[in-house]
Amino acid sequence: MASLTDTVPTIRSKFKTRLRELLYLDLALVGTVVPIWLFSRYLMAEPFSLNQFFADAFANSVATLFTVDVIIASVAFWFLAAQEMTRLGTGKGKLPIFMLMNICLGLCSGLPAFMWWRERQLHKINQ
Repeated sequence: MASLTDTVPTIRSKFKTRLRELLYLDLALVGTVVPIWLFSRYLMAEPFSLNQFFADAFANSVATLFTVDVIIASVAFWFLAAQEMTRLGTGKGKLPIFMLMNICLGLCSGLPAFMWWRERQLHKINQ
């Protein structure tokens, strides 16, 4: 029979896991809503042109810095996600979903969504 001292760390651990899950889910939601809102403002200001979009993304050295930073971080995220999915034994079936979120909505959406999914997988494994 488990004693109270054995049960408290387990409860604390489960609580921390749930808090992390909620944090990642909240960040994924914010990371989805904010880019959609900002992009809709961009679209309302002028008609969409892919050429103009990329011209704006690389308009000056500061914009280029942030654009290249996000591109490199996104590729690193894809490799990390693929490696973690393999390590957790879940297969890579959901990888395209996180990659599409990353490409269409941004790293601020795809990464926290992946981290939420990963926490849930770790929770299932540790139960």
